[in-house]
Amino acid sequence: LGLNAEQREKLRDEALAGSGDAALKLARYHLISTGNRDESLRWFTVGAENGNAGCMFALWTLLNEKSDHDSSIRAEFWLRKSALLGNPRAIDALQELQKKE
Repeated sequence: LGLNAEQREKLRDEALAGSGDAALKLARYHLISTGNRDESLRWFTVGAENGNAGCMFALWTLLNEKSDHDSSIRAEFWLRKSALLGNPRAIDALQELQKKE
C-alpha cells in the first residue's frame, strides 16, 4: 500500500474536501505502511465524518481497543452508524454486541 508524497497530498485534499474513499486510503496507508495509529485514526475519523461506512467500522475497531469510557461510547456510535449504512461486518458485530447486553 505504498503511496508517494504526491499521491498522499492528492488523497489528503480529496479527503478534506469530502471524499470518504480518499480518507479510507490514507488511513489504511498510515495503519499498514507507516504503523502510525494516530494518523490512521485521524483519517478514519475524517472518512467517517464524510459518510464512509468502512471508516466508521474501522473507528469502532480502533476505539474499542482503548480502555477509556469516552472511546467506548464513540466506538459504539460509529459501529451503529456503519451498520445503518449497510456494512455487513458492522451489522454482524452489532448483533454480537447486542447479544452481550
